Amino acid sequence: MPDSILLELESVSKVGLAVQQNGVPVVRAVRIVNNGTEPIRDAKVVLSSDPEFFPPVPVLVSQVLPGETAEVRAFTLCPSHAFLSTMTE
Repeated sequence: MPDSILLELESVSKVGLAVQQNGVPVVRAVRIVNNGTEPIRDAKVVLSSDPEFFPPVPVLVSQVLPGETAEVRAFTLCPSHAFLSTMTE
């Protein structure tokens, strides 16, 4: 059953200081697609980056029924101004 759960992210294609300064969300949405035959309960997806330019953010979903998709947009990533200001475009 490894292909029964699909994780989709809606995000910007590039991250830089201008994105952070203008308040553009780095990740806009997380979707969990249940292609399996059993419900998914108490799912936890932790958003993180490498290199770490924002602290890890847990995204929780209580239930995704078979054949359904759960979308979460109610979370906040806080990109590091200090880290992003050291990046070159």
